[in-house]
Amino acid sequence: MSSAPFVVKILIQNNDVTNTPPYNTFRPKYLPLRYWAQITGVQNQLVDYYVEAVDKKGLVRKSPIFHCWVGSGGGAGTVLWSPTNPTQADKITIKCPDNKPGWLHWGVNNWTQPVPAFWPEGTTPYDSRSVDTPLISTNTIPGATYYCQIGPFLPVSTQNVTQVDFVFRYNDGSWNNNGGADWHITILPKDLTPPATPQAPVLTSMNSAVSVSWWPNTESDLAGYNIYWWDEITQSTTSKRNSFLITGTTFYDGGLTNGTSYTYVITAVDTAENESWYSQPRTTTPYATDTIPAGPVTGLKGYSGQELVNLSWTKNLEVDVSSYKIYRSTYSCLISQKSLIATILHPATTHQDTGLSGGVTYYYQMTNVDTSNNESVPSDEISVLALVNPPPSVPTGFIAVPSSGVVYLKWNKNTEPDLNGYRLYRSTYPGGYSLVVGTTTLTAGTSIYTNTGLTNGTTYFYRLTAVDTAGNESGYSSEVTAKPDELIECVFSVDMRSQGPTVTSVQIVSNLIWPPWTPQATQLTNNGNNIWFKTLYLPKANNMQYKYVMNGTVWENDFPDGPSIYRDIFISSNNPDGKMYNSNVWNQDGDPSPLTPTPSPPLATGLSNGKTYIKWNANTDWDLYGYRLYRSTGQFLTYISTGGLIIQTTFQDSGLNNDVTYWYKLAAVDLSGQESAHTLPASAVAGVNSPPSSPTNLQVVSSSETTVNLLWSPNTTDADLKGYKVYWSTIASGGPYNFSSGILTGTTYQATGLQTYTSHFFVVRSVDLEDLESANSNEVSVLTKPPLVFEERVIDGDFLDWKFSDVRYIDPYNDTYNFNDGYDTSRDIVAVYSREGQNNYYFRVDFYELGIYAENNNLDLYIAIDCASGGQTWLPDYTDCQTDKPWEVCIALYNASTANIYKSDWSTVNTAFKGAKFNSQLDSVELAISKDVLKSYGWTDGQPIGIQVFTTKDGTNGGAGEIANTSDLTDAIVDDDRGFTDGILNGNVLSTDSVGQAKYAFIYHGNQSLNSATDLQQWIERIEPLGSVTPRTGYVRGLEVIENYGVKGN
Repeated sequence: MSSAPFVVKILIQNNDVTNTPPYNTFRPKYLPLRYWAQITGVQNQLVDYYVEAVDKKGLVRKSPIFHCWVGSGGGAGTVLWSPTNPTQADKITIKCPDNKPGWLHWGVNNWTQPVPAFWPEGTTPYDSRSVDTPLISTNTIPGATYYCQIGPFLPVSTQNVTQVDFVFRYNDGSWNNNGGADWHITILPKDLTPPATPQAPVLTSMNSAVSVSWWPNTESDLAGYNIYWWDEITQSTTSKRNSFLITGTTFYDGGLTNGTSYTYVITAVDTAENESWYSQPRTTTPYATDTIPAGPVTGLKGYSGQELVNLSWTKNLEVDVSSYKIYRSTYSCLISQKSLIATILHPATTHQDTGLSGGVTYYYQMTNVDTSNNESVPSDEISVLALVNPPPSVPTGFIAVPSSGVVYLKWNKNTEPDLNGYRLYRSTYPGGYSLVVGTTTLTAGTSIYTNTGLTNGTTYFYRLTAVDTAGNESGYSSEVTAKPDELIECVFSVDMRSQGPTVTSVQIVSNLIWPPWTPQATQLTNNGNNIWFKTLYLPKANNMQYKYVMNGTVWENDFPDGPSIYRDIFISSNNPDGKMYNSNVWNQDGDPSPLTPTPSPPLATGLSNGKTYIKWNANTDWDLYGYRLYRSTGQFLTYISTGGLIIQTTFQDSGLNNDVTYWYKLAAVDLSGQESAHTLPASAVAGVNSPPSSPTNLQVVSSSETTVNLLWSPNTTDADLKGYKVYWSTIASGGPYNFSSGILTGTTYQATGLQTYTSHFFVVRSVDLEDLESANSNEVSVLTKPPLVFEERVIDGDFLDWKFSDVRYIDPYNDTYNFNDGYDTSRDIVAVYSREGQNNYYFRVDFYELGIYAENNNLDLYIAIDCASGGQTWLPDYTDCQTDKPWEVCIALYNASTANIYKSDWSTVNTAFKGAKFNSQLDSVELAISKDVLKSYGWTDGQPIGIQVFTTKDGTNGGAGEIANTSDLTDAIVDDDRGFTDGILNGNVLSTDSVGQAKYAFIYHGNQSLNSATDLQQWIERIEPLGSVTPRTGYVRGLEVIENYGVKGN
């Protein structure tokens, strides 16, 4: 427990006067100590506590029990009450957030106990600061099962409640105090200010009734009105006429006695039930027949206009008013001397009096007429001056644009409300204007006119005036001139190549006739190279603005260097054909000049008889029109054009002096007449022609049995090159050569009809326009191929027709994946053969030790053939392996009679299978397929094929041959790993590959038997068991070796 003295402060109207005389004398002489205690180790809990005092005699006194939430909480939370912002006059409904039975534990004004007068039924005190009110079960309040109602808190004199503080205490002993923040409702003071007193009512006498009308109050919290009868003598009300608060501004009081006078007053009532003071009383008498007119019209006002007056007045509130009458004169007088000019139906309150004379003052009075045709007394008289109507202003922005036989005219619209139209005047010389035929008055809404039927070449002068509805005419506009002329064909093109292939649409958005910018979009056409074109027919000698728009929305950038931010041109011909060409590049201003021709300098050479010949490459400008060639007799002298535009890329200059050196420069010209920069000067001596340079880099591209394809580099040094000649010989280094070709313009040649398997030697020469030939190029030689020979193999299981030249690959033995099923050596490939026949392709595969009938259940053989580009990378039959040599055809041999011939699209052509034979004694299999399946991929006879061979155990698709989590291949050629580690079978062999030879010798003895061998290795050497003392006698199957491999036996 800690202590400290109390601090005493004296506040008057919230001002601290503690130390200000005379209040400083009010300080107590003795101040007690104040005490406090700090409790730790408690978090997010409701703590109940009391304070106990003990005096020196041991007497004890305890305070009431207080409660405090210890923990986090900000005092906000969900709003549980309605209304949300209650006043002291409201009953407040509080919903229980936990829907549990218990009590609303509450206090007021920061946990002060409310006075009993504010306790709802069943409320009991909890302590000196709060009370408990039982929660009520409900099923009628949305979102609540239990609730409680408190308030209102009136009168204020009992206890001025400005805040309600509450938490919830439940029957199960738990509390909810909003996370330690409690809930607090601000109670607004009750509104004690009554509304303003209403204006005096307007009464309408009726048969046994009176209609009461009044102007509405403007308070935002207005709830309605009360109607009372009024006693003029006692100055008090005698009867309230309405049973419920009136929310409108009219009231019908019926059941009255005709001939008796009734006096009425009105009060206004707000939402806090404050009622205003009584309005001024008004009296009327109901009659069976209405003879009483309504009150006079009030608030009559007039406003001057051009030859008109606008009138307004205040609406009469009498319910039987049906119309208003307006009277007018040109001088002040009684209403009887004024003319009735209009009858306006009630409840209108405005009228426009038109057709008046400008500069005249008019006088007005009004009456109203009720449904019984009673007319009121006149209103007050007012006077209003009608203003003079001036003529329209002079039209502005008047321009004329000529076209063929037409002049287009445009101007800014006048804004006068009484504008009737325009008058257009024309002449063929300044002054002397007359109205254009058919345009006595152009309508007010127009601002353009097309004057047709004009004579091209004649200058026309125009002026314009504006006319109003009164016939007043403005002064003349400024004079404009235009000369109609023929239209010019204008070709627009834009290079969009910088925008790539995403360009799908290009429009030219142009201002063809007049400024300011009024764009008209026209679609262009792509020439296929992303150059877009459009031809427009436009009037000569006019300015034009335009931009290009890509894909409908993307505009070109602004071009601030010109007269405007757009492309600006003056329409006139810029080409001898009379057209105008405008060639642009996207987002680049102007028409770019053409590229300088290449090469620079151009090629030039002399010809006989006073001629030279010049040659260059074609320009790539899409708007190229041609070339201009300039000539001089000295490199640094003046160059003069050789004549007109050159369309080709060569030029023969004739009529020159022999043995004189002439110099030439070249420029490209585009369609708009722009000329490129000139090339560097080239020179040639007229009348002197030397042989051309020899071709270079002659090479053999390919050859066959009777043809050779040649290629060489082009001659790029001779302007007068005519072509090339090819010569050949069968004798090296100088021939003699035979002329093989005509004059060739290209740099390739195919020599045909040659001798097979013969060496041929070729050279090429350049030929110029005067048929002079160059020296020989480099010589190349080629040996033509021997004739294509097909050999057949018989699929009979004897293997006696296979040759050493058929062997394509020798594979190591004992390199298989082993199932240890007795057939691992049957799946071990040791040699692969192939041979092309006339109609079939033959294959043979040798195994290390082919078990008898191994092919029926324990061996599947695959031969994947690559014969074209593309192909399939996955190997067939779910072997879980790919290949890096895609195949077009794959033979899947399951036994001697069953096979699938797969194509790369997984279709099968099993009719191509021509049979197979296994021989377990010779450890081999031979098979054949039709070459047609290869030719279906474009393969032709004699072309090499790629071969990949591999084996599996039967049942690779989840069966006995499945090798878990890796390739199912048991052996393969080339790739020793057979795709085991990476799932890819790498490499293959070609049908043109061959293998080496080994010498093989044997001696037969008379006492040796010729028993058969069990595997291929024993053809060469007898293998005895390890540790055996039996010698290695070489003997076995010598005759069959001789027969099979065609070698001599010694």
